[in-house]
Amino acid sequence: MAKSNPTRVHADLQHLKRVRALIEEVAAAISAIERNDLPRLQASVANQERISSELAATKWIPPASPKKDDAASEPSDKIPEAYAVLAQLNRVYAGVLKRSRRSVALLSALYGMQGDGYRMEPSGNSQILSCEV
Repeated sequence: MAKSNPTRVHADLQHLKRVRALIEEVAAAISAIERNDLPRLQASVANQERISSELAATKWIPPASPKKDDAASEPSDKIPEAYAVLAQLNRVYAGVLKRSRRSVALLSALYGMQGDGYRMEPSGNSQILSCEV
């Protein structure tokens, strides 16, 4: 049974709204990484997961026969454009994450080479030397 046009338009608007919300959350995550804002990054990733689940639960099916006269006004015509923007932003996001991973590895290696100041002290009978002045 095919959806009626108003129902289809409403479903398309909801889908478009979710895709745009996902775009905003990916952009917010990139911004959070740039600012080293871990709480904002965590919130953004949680929102991305929630929105992605909603999108997966309501699959969008393009209309079978696009109308040529109302092409600019139909939400179903804006959805592919939104997905194209999301795909480009995902490529940027992947690059940012890749560079961030390298930076974290470099910092970790740097701190690991700093000696005993960053290692846990061994438990047991270890001697402690002190000096009084």
